[in-house]
Amino acid sequence: MVDTAMWNDSTDILAAVSDSKLTVWYCPAAAFIDKDLINYTRTQTDAAHFGKGCAFINFFDTRLSVRKADGAVQSASIAAAPAFLHRYCLTGQWTKAVRLCRWASQQTVAGGAGAGNNVSIISAAAAAASGGGSAGGLALTTNTGKDEVLWSTLAVLSISGQQLDTAELALSALDEIDKVHFIQYIKTVPSVEGRNAELLLYRRRIEDAESVLLQSKLIYRAISLNLRVFRWSRALDLATQHKTHIDTVMYYRGRYLSGAGGAAETDKRFLTFAADVKVDAKVIAEKEAQELEKEAARGTPYKPVLDTKIDTKITESNPSSSFGVANSPLNRDSKEDVPSPITRGISTTSKTPAKKEGKDAPPPRPAVKKGTRIDIAND
Repeated sequence: MVDTAMWNDSTDILAAVSDSKLTVWYCPAAAFIDKDLINYTRTQTDAAHFGKGCAFINFFDTRLSVRKADGAVQSASIAAAPAFLHRYCLTGQWTKAVRLCRWASQQTVAGGAGAGNNVSIISAAAAAASGGGSAGGLALTTNTGKDEVLWSTLAVLSISGQQLDTAELALSALDEIDKVHFIQYIKTVPSVEGRNAELLLYRRRIEDAESVLLQSKLIYRAISLNLRVFRWSRALDLATQHKTHIDTVMYYRGRYLSGAGGAAETDKRFLTFAADVKVDAKVIAEKEAQELEKEAARGTPYKPVLDTKIDTKITESNPSSSFGVANSPLNRDSKEDVPSPITRGISTTSKTPAKKEGKDAPPPRPAVKKGTRIDIAND
């Protein structure tokens, strides 16, 4: 039973108290993109001290405020790195996102848990993502374990953002070999419509994937998609509707039955077409090659997408958020000098006054020879 739940104010992070445990989902979108990764993105800690009947008051940045049944207010903190990761992915800074995950996999900040340690984690992550190694003289020790929370979150967000190279790195870090192979296959699809359909298929949205292909006039790829997921009747429907590749469907149906121990055909439609359609493996291979060439002629092969430049200034609705992207310490390599929340409103740069011209211009300084003694009288 869930006692209370709340979303983070600035990122897609969900927290809940259930069965005396504080559960945090750092990427709930995994439920709609890849259900296999949802458990990787979840952490659980003991919350028995909150008692029964507790309720969240607010969830700002990494801090949770909880009101207990007796009215007392307590606080709890969550990891800071996933929030930075969300910000990077949201603003298209995929290189920094990968750097942050790699740092978390190899390094751990020495010291106990607590509010002060969160600051250390943020600082260390800032230096790592900016390519600066350890930050602020922090002692770093080697950690052979992988931070599955960060890698799984990056995998989900990169798949959602169609960043296939980043998704491949994240899934390989999680040892999801079958998913890595599928991502590599998607990168070989020669059309952007075909890649979009394959990504929908990855999300188990077969009908949507087929719809994308049919709208793009990629009939053969739509038939092939249904064959790969063993939707034989639907593949035959598409082939007969568009009057193409009926022999291809019959060929792969025969191979499937042969691989299933030589099972006999029982579908009446396939039995009818088996008597009328001639199946030639060589002709089918040639037709498939022609279809791939026709698709490649669209001129939309896969190209790695570089980091995008997005305006990351803090909105007026939340000017004091310490997770504002513009104020993130991980953006220190930016050319724009943005003050931190602590120093906001305090001028940190000296401005050179404009030179006066004309009558208001000061008189020129007299030339002084080297070695000349100058006496300055005290007023």
